[in-house]
Amino acid sequence: MTFSVLSSLQLFALIATDSRAQSDTRISRVESRLLPAMVIEGRTREKGTLPDRMRFYKTPGVSVAVIHNGSIAWARGYGVREADTAGAVTPETIFQAASISKAVAALVALRLVEDGKLDLDEDVNRKLVSWKVPENQYTKNSKVTLRGLLSHSSGMVEPAEGTSGIFPDQPFPALPEILEGKTRVLREPARIGFVPGTRWQYCNAGYCVLQLLIEDVLGKPFAQVADEVVLKPLGLVNSSFARLSKVHHQNGCAAAHNNAGKPLPEKWLDAPPCTGGLWTTPSDLARFAIEIERSAAGASNSLLSPQLARKMLTRQAGNWGLGVGLAGSGETQRFFHTGSFVGFECNLEAYVSGGRGAVVMISGSQGWRLAREILWSIAREYDWPGFDYQPEVKKVRKVDPDVVARYTGRYLLDPSISPKLLITVSREEQRLFAQSADDPHKVEIFPESDTRFFTLEDDIHFSFIRDATGVWEIVSDQGWRARRQAAE
Repeated sequence: MTFSVLSSLQLFALIATDSRAQSDTRISRVESRLLPAMVIEGRTREKGTLPDRMRFYKTPGVSVAVIHNGSIAWARGYGVREADTAGAVTPETIFQAASISKAVAALVALRLVEDGKLDLDEDVNRKLVSWKVPENQYTKNSKVTLRGLLSHSSGMVEPAEGTSGIFPDQPFPALPEILEGKTRVLREPARIGFVPGTRWQYCNAGYCVLQLLIEDVLGKPFAQVADEVVLKPLGLVNSSFARLSKVHHQNGCAAAHNNAGKPLPEKWLDAPPCTGGLWTTPSDLARFAIEIERSAAGASNSLLSPQLARKMLTRQAGNWGLGVGLAGSGETQRFFHTGSFVGFECNLEAYVSGGRGAVVMISGSQGWRLAREILWSIAREYDWPGFDYQPEVKKVRKVDPDVVARYTGRYLLDPSISPKLLITVSREEQRLFAQSADDPHKVEIFPESDTRFFTLEDDIHFSFIRDATGVWEIVSDQGWRARRQAAE
């Protein structure tokens, strides 16, 4: 009998080839088995491909990184950086992280706690120099602390927002001016609206205070501090809290897009770094998540001790840790953050143990819906424990034809949402459709009762009601309304 003896190099090559084949098969299943958020009872639950769902949601660009067994299993880009151009999205294409910036900023702050430069439970006014948290009746016995800022339990309430971001060619206002409500970023001063530490309330302004605290203590711009203590040590080479150059935007960044998949005039707006100013990739955010898990397990001490990493992943207020949201318990426990900022949507999900997770970044205003479908598909393929990925089953009611007919007409959307935008409700036999003036596509609306309807495409629930004058209005669960116009 003759045996063929493989060299070590040949054996490793065969193993690597088999591993790549298995990975490609899993990627293909993720890409081809997306499920919508809602399905109608009795209808077949058809799975869609990622390109199909991108077209459905009018989303030009998507980037994904998947964590499996404690490392990045794969990362891929889909579509183009800007609609109607040829520049393809790759795993290195930079997206705006929006509020996921807060999770990375939290790691910067905790690293400074580890170094003894900040204290989790000290009154932040002791170290703030260029601006102070306004004292009032709520801070008499309880002070604003770094722990409170990180966990959105500082007592600070969200001021009214102004213009969403700053154009790249405009000077960025100073943080004290932002916090005093003197700029286009916030329309009113930051304030304390409840006793610090007594409840959770998400607050962007709190992370502006966090940024100012770090800059006052270290005497450096936050972007430089983040680069020195987190981004470079973790090898996040495609990440920066600094404002990127116009050339960088044009050559390496995905552009922001509206609901119709068209580039927004403000393709690359800037936000205060700590609240939403991180430019990054899913792979870099995946490395960030892997480091947090490894630190909590004691497998890495490069940035945080196990004790401090575990504090980060311990509930402080509501379901929030130090910079991240928390869900599940035991083997199902995971940390997460989402981000949404003028044409960009992104999601980070990672398990506290078990080495599983994913990051999805999208350059489109409907991206949060698509990101949810992608995460569900990843969760099914990689058997994420305790991750809810079943579509909601909706039951359609039969409605009298006369009732259906009375809703047809043109409705003017609330000007605070979009000026002079008309929504036309039309009937085809006994089916109702809605179409906005800026979108050629009709969306079918399904009845749950005589007055309540929903859409499958946009996951919107709304009601037809009469206002005080008897005119029909559309009132959505998302808070917007549209009033029917008189027939011309």
